[in-house]
Amino acid sequence: MPALFYSPSTGGDVLYVAYPSPAPVESVAEHGDVVALYASGQIVGINVFHASKHFVLSGSGLIPLPDAALLETLNSLLQDAGLAPLSLATSGYRVYEVKKVEEHPLDEKKSILTLSDGNKEAVTSTRYRLEAGDRVVALESGHARGNGTFFEASVIRNIPQDVEICSEADLGLGEESKAAYRPTKEIGTDFFA
Repeated sequence: MPALFYSPSTGGDVLYVAYPSPAPVESVAEHGDVVALYASGQIVGINVFHASKHFVLSGSGLIPLPDAALLETLNSLLQDAGLAPLSLATSGYRVYEVKKVEEHPLDEKKSILTLSDGNKEAVTSTRYRLEAGDRVVALESGHARGNGTFFEASVIRNIPQDVEICSEADLGLGEESKAAYRPTKEIGTDFFA
């Protein structure tokens, strides 16, 4: 799932559409302020230059869930450039409940968690101290972290990593990263909705 980033202090007045693709850029196609980046014929990124001319943007970094006005304007620019519109209906940051906590067999500083969003379960390991019944925010596979990298589900040390537990810092809410952020939102909801 593509993600939007805007950081004028480090990246200039550019709205970046990042894709979860590690491939190096091989070619570009310019359409006015919209520049599409390609690798092996597939789009791997889009840069919208002079972003403040097109959008009302505030803050800096990941835009986890763009508002309707931003998305409508972006999709209009993309269509004018001959590119497919984006559907960014979820941020990928979902509220889960901890259902079960187990000792990690290979790492005494971590626990294995079974989480539920009310519809499906997910397994992950974490260094955060949590108990059954706690609510957490977890990043789902294929979605962007605040630092511009993408989380992909994997297996580490024989433990599935279906999701990634988030701290206050991971969510862009502050500097704290030593504890899992515990939201008050309903289980199963998109944290940024």
